[in-house]
Amino acid sequence: MSVLHILLVAVAVAVILEGILPFLSPRLFRRGVVTLLGVSDRGLRVAGLCAIVAGIAVLYTLRFIA
Repeated sequence: MSVLHILLVAVAVAVILEGILPFLSPRLFRRGVVTLLGVSDRGLRVAGLCAIVAGIAVLYTLRFIA
């Protein structure tokens, strides 16, 4: 498998996961979006940074498991 193929599979899985909540519970999804609108730019940046660090940690861990 090429790196591009793996990257495209990862993007496809992310899109699928992103679509699960709006499909299963649109009302809950909408409430979450409205809540996010009230979060400051700094809060969103901190959440984004935490997500990046968590993703890197998972990838780093998987590198040694697989």
